[in-house]
Amino acid sequence: MRRKIGIRILSVLFTAALAIAGILIAARVTMRTDSDYKTDPFLQEDTDVDVLFLGTSHVINGIFPMQLWEDYGITSYNLGGHGITIATSYWILRNAVEVHKPKVAVLDVSLAESEYLAPSSEWAHDSLDAFPLTKTKIQAVQDLYPDDKDTQNELLFPFVLYHSRWTELSGKSIVQAFTGIETTTEKGAESRIAVSAPGEGRDTLIPESQKTQLSTPGMSYIQKLVEYCRQEDITPVLINVPYPATEEEQEAANGIADLAKKLDVPYLNLQYASLVDFDTDLYDADAHLNPSGARKVTAYLGEWLTEHTDLQDHRDDPAYTSWDTDYEAYRAFLTDNITQYAGFAINLMLLNNENFTGELTLSGYEPGTVEQKLIDQLGENLTVTREDAGEDWNAKLVIRSARDGSIIAQKTYGSLSFVESETP
Repeated sequence: MRRKIGIRILSVLFTAALAIAGILIAARVTMRTDSDYKTDPFLQEDTDVDVLFLGTSHVINGIFPMQLWEDYGITSYNLGGHGITIATSYWILRNAVEVHKPKVAVLDVSLAESEYLAPSSEWAHDSLDAFPLTKTKIQAVQDLYPDDKDTQNELLFPFVLYHSRWTELSGKSIVQAFTGIETTTEKGAESRIAVSAPGEGRDTLIPESQKTQLSTPGMSYIQKLVEYCRQEDITPVLINVPYPATEEEQEAANGIADLAKKLDVPYLNLQYASLVDFDTDLYDADAHLNPSGARKVTAYLGEWLTEHTDLQDHRDDPAYTSWDTDYEAYRAFLTDNITQYAGFAINLMLLNNENFTGELTLSGYEPGTVEQKLIDQLGENLTVTREDAGEDWNAKLVIRSARDGSIIAQKTYGSLSFVESETP
């Protein structure tokens, strides 16, 4: 009798274990992976991360942590999120500090003028899903969505939302559930590759003295973030990543200078730093920088952080050799991009990178205004030769590795469009 009871108990326990395992596997298989792709490397990092970047997609597309490592030895991570509010950035920082406490937190002030406390649940999932369920995460979700229990449950227990995704699954989803999810090589940044002109009326810079005074949730959470940083012995820095802003958006950003002065915190309004050229450095017409623009903003921040903070250069520290390994993966990513993307302007834009040099032969081809700007900004990084046109006029570009001079790609642009790409 006792034996039968024991067998039944074991059977029940075994069945329960299978059920729990099934739920965990189902949750993993159906989970959207955008947040893990972006944030897992931060959560798994075993060295100090000295700088965290926070804000909207202006930050994701505009600041490159791997460039900061290569050029300045600064360890950093980009925790910006698409469409997120400043209140969300505040809570992202608080969740992040429980994993890696930075020395500096840099917050972009975009959307400070918004009356919204929280972003759409879709954007919130991308920014918060990867963080473990902790008291701080619960506080964050309850604060951002105080009257929305459904969204709270979605964000705290994502399986509630994702269990219905069976029809969207692929073999890759199932494999990743067991082997691990692909993650970013850009330390949270996101290169958006195109060359676009600013939208109509978005290329005029107003005087810095022209401003509005805001009273919004964003302004309140800027103050909360600064107070939290000082409580945790973190240096807060406010920035405004340059983009073709409307007059109203510029006035709002200019007004934040008064709040920064009141809080005694640095505010780098980079709209007025003469860093980027909207003809060459935009991914799209209204908001985001391409890699050329991002490299200029990143270089400025690297210089500023080096000069105004006590951050260490870790490049010669044996404890940080993993960052060199990560940079090699990042360099391979950059090489893949410049190899795979077509378009004369795009390839010239991607050449604005210390990893590459170029040789351009123009056979009767006269670059347009934007193309010429892209050529000019490369300086000695691009050798330009002009030849008499033959039967067909064209431009030929040879892209080489700056490290060893080897040819990465050879591309020819004809009278109609991109004609040929050869990768050795």
